[in-house]
Order: sequence, then C-alpha cells, then structure tokens
Amino acid sequence: MTGEVVSTRREQLDRITPEDVGAESFPDMTTTEFIELFTAMTASAEIT
Repeated sequence: MTGEVVSTRREQLDRITPEDVGAESFPDMTTTEFIELFTAMTASAEIT
C-alpha cells in the first residue's frame, strides 16, 4: 500500500477524537489506546 502526504500540522495529542483515530486507520481503537500506542512508538522521535 502506498500513500501521499498532502499536508501536515502540529496538534496536541490529547485533543484527538474517536473520528481522528479512525482516520489514522485504527477504527476499533479508543483514543486512550491510540495515545498509548503512539507515544510508545515515538518516545524518542520528534513527530510532525
């Protein structure tokens, strides 16, 4: 699968909505689960 990034922006992770989580391709995950996964994966990286 390939994709194209069409825009980026910084957002506070604690403001993510269930709809946002679904748009990130994790429709069955809660916002808390997504934040835990995301922060575990990016603990030492700066994400834009």
